[in-house]
Amino acid sequence: GSQFFHHPSLDTMLDVIGPEFVQTVRGRLFGKQVSLVGCGESHQEILDLTRRDGVVLERRGWIEASAIGEREAGKYIRAFGGARRENLRRREPCRSVEEAQKWGARVVEKEGAEDDDGIVLMWGGRNGSGSAKLYIPGEDEDEDEDEDGEDEDENEDEDEDGSAGEDSQYFVWADEDVAARELNYRRVTLKEEISTEETDRLIARRKLERAEDSCFECWDDWLRRRLARTSEDVDVRVAMEAAVPSAKVEMHHDGSAEHLPAYRSLRLLE
Repeated sequence: GSQFFHHPSLDTMLDVIGPEFVQTVRGRLFGKQVSLVGCGESHQEILDLTRRDGVVLERRGWIEASAIGEREAGKYIRAFGGARRENLRRREPCRSVEEAQKWGARVVEKEGAEDDDGIVLMWGGRNGSGSAKLYIPGEDEDEDEDEDGEDEDENEDEDEDGSAGEDSQYFVWADEDVAARELNYRRVTLKEEISTEETDRLIARRKLERAEDSCFECWDDWLRRRLARTSEDVDVRVAMEAAVPSAKVEMHHDGSAEHLPAYRSLRLLE
């Protein structure tokens, strides 16, 4: 079950996020009272564990290109294909941006592309009329056929990059978590090396934000606070799962030693 503790800087009780389950074994070992607490986890990144409301999965939606900066938006669109004529997947009359976004989200869900990158929605219009275009890279279906099976107008007033005038608005289907989206874009798409110091500052800020807006803290912070309240005569050890560094592994082969039966069995599997 959930455990709630008082946060030192907030007048509230915080839930604990991190382990998927906690099991405790208590008993005596070498004449001492011992408690072994085992925490099961699902290998989530701390960036995802500090998402709003404790939901570790991305919440995707339509992000206006200008909201993430013209330069970054342009890179994002170009990196994943974006609004190019060959990626035009659907077109629909829409009277407003809100109507276009709802329509686009329905199509994305119908196509099973909720987790895909590079999806772009373009809306252009005025005075209660307009049209929306949805670009999904990598589709194999007929690009000149709209959702109702009718042919597209090949003589539409459109540039080669899919734009349709200065009044058009572009939206990218992306993570609604601004900090997570920007960091993942830099490290995954741009292959930028993010320093440990920058990552630590970001996570520390996100932890404070989640304590305020989602009322939870991470398991490591809960553990630190509990250890600070523990008397000095209690010995506490923490063992965490981690990969063994290759520098600490020594490979040795003795040519004169006989291979064990298990080794011969593995060779047969090959």
